Amino acid sequence: MNGREYEINQQEYDMVKGKVGIVYLPRLELSFNMASVSVIEPKGMGKRVDRTKQLEGVTPEGDIVVKRFGVWYFRDVNEYQRDEEGRSILRWEGSQLLPSPEEYEQEFKQLASSEWTKRLIGRSSEIDDRLLIDRSGRVSTDGLSRIGAPTQDNAYAD
Repeated sequence: MNGREYEINQQEYDMVKGKVGIVYLPRLELSFNMASVSVIEPKGMGKRVDRTKQLEGVTPEGDIVVKRFGVWYFRDVNEYQRDEEGRSILRWEGSQLLPSPEEYEQEFKQLASSEWTKRLIGRSSEIDDRLLIDRSGRVSTDGLSRIGAPTQDNAYAD
């Protein structure tokens, strides 16, 4: 916007989260374009993490992985799982959204992995959240159907 900061509560945050275009907050009597907002979070939300710059993460099994060119690789591997330059070639094929080692020790170690994504998305920067949640309405990508998308079998069902 214009460099100003406004305090919003959890209810207002839930109302504007994921919105596109112009949004109105009645309590503040404020209209703004979401494209001009750099960060939005409710008061007391805590520290935000920019996952686009995260280079180290921890898998649900507790293994440390490092990110190279957007791909996670296991850090602690034997000599046969390394390339000529000594870098790991063993890729992590699971979720691309992982907690940092510090976050893992403080909060995620005792959680079930099914709870990880909800907590990580809420703590990531707003830009990351938009990248992680598909709001495009696309039905397919290179022949693969999006979960919940209409198929030929159920597209015309009454």
